[in-house]
Formats: sequence, structure tokens, C-alpha cells
Amino acid sequence: MKLKLTVLLAATLLIAGCQPAENTARDSIAAAKGVIEQAQTEYLATCTADSTQRPCTLINDAVAGQNLAIDVLNLYCSGSDYLAGGACQPNKEYQSRLLEAIRNLNGIISAIKELR
Repeated sequence: MKLKLTVLLAATLLIAGCQPAENTARDSIAAAKGVIEQAQTEYLATCTADSTQRPCTLINDAVAGQNLAIDVLNLYCSGSDYLAGGACQPNKEYQSRLLEAIRNLNGIISAIKELR
């Protein structure tokens, strides 16, 4: 299982180098959404009973990480009409923060996947 995650992460990083940061961020945010929703469903009863358990804290961390990644992506792409559906106009000042937010989100998502 860990080998598969390592291969997947390596492939993701390889692909990420070939596309703009905003595309990598959108892909990671979308993938995280699926994992978070699945984990929320799977651990609903467990977390309702005791929200301090590791799966529950990881899910909460993932939601917070996803929200942060979305906020930083919005800052990174903030152009005159980006939030209204326009094209991303990258603000390189936020690129390192965006990449860090995505790395953190991906790390939390990996930890959730390892629970299974």
C-alpha cells in the first residue's frame, strides 16, 4: 500500500512539473475533496462518538488544509475577473505559499489513505 502511494505521489510530482501551479492546485484540491468526503462517510459514527480519535482529527485537518489551499489559490490567481470565472492571472508572490499549502494538503490526504 505504501509503495502504491509513493509511486502515485512521484507520478503526481512529475506531472505537476509539467503544468502551471494553479492546475496542480486545482487537481490536488479536487482529489482531496473525494478522499475527505469518503473518510467523512466512513468515520461518521466513530467521530460522532469521539471526535478526538486520529481519523477524526485527520479529517478536520484535511478540511482546514483544503480550505487554506483554496484561499491561497484564489490569492495566487487573483486577477480582475478570476473569482467571476475568468482566467487565472498568476501572482508569483503567492506561488511558494500555494505550493506549500498543496504539499501540506497532500500529506494529510496521504495520512487519511493510510488509515485504510
